[in-house]
Amino acid sequence: LIWDMAGLLLILVDAVLLPLSLAWDVGIEPTENDVGTWINCFSFFLALIFWSTDVLIQFNTGYYHNGRLVMSRRRIALQYTKTWLLFDILLISLDVATAVYQFGMSESGGASLLRSMRALRVLRAFRLLRLLKMSRLSAVIEEASIAAGRQWLVLVVAIVNTTLTILICAHVLACFWFWIGRDRFEKREISWIELSQAESVSGPIQYMHALQWILTPP
Repeated sequence: LIWDMAGLLLILVDAVLLPLSLAWDVGIEPTENDVGTWINCFSFFLALIFWSTDVLIQFNTGYYHNGRLVMSRRRIALQYTKTWLLFDILLISLDVATAVYQFGMSESGGASLLRSMRALRVLRAFRLLRLLKMSRLSAVIEEASIAAGRQWLVLVVAIVNTTLTILICAHVLACFWFWIGRDRFEKREISWIELSQAESVSGPIQYMHALQWILTPP
């Protein structure tokens, strides 16, 4: 259960940092004067190590079926193979490809470098698919609560899960909205950033502008 909670925490960290880094174009390769790149790099490799280890741990972790804990290794392996194994391996492969693209790109590639950067953004965006695992982790916590005779925790988990889902959706939409505005602004087209006069303010203020457009559109 502690391992699943750690996984849920990493998913939430990714849900916050990844949309921000994509919208404001913050990479995962550390640069000397950019704290954001160091945070991104640390969280990226921490997640890569954690989820790679998680694949092995899931083959040795029991699961709840109809309120009963199943500890048969054969049934555990079969259950994991039928549910999340392919999904986990796919996302880990995307993380490895992201690292190869980010740290293996030539600095003098010209047009090929530009194409690589676009491919890198796409690969990093796919990591948001890991948010789908929140449903599995929530189910594990609920099953453990029921098995422990603490049904009230199920209600608490449901409320927290709904609240987090709403907040994450608003956050992702705000970042996506800023990315659209920044892309149009860089192409010298009319964008909401120019209309709001937000092109010269700091990143947090820009984020608040984008969030306001999502929550209370004009």
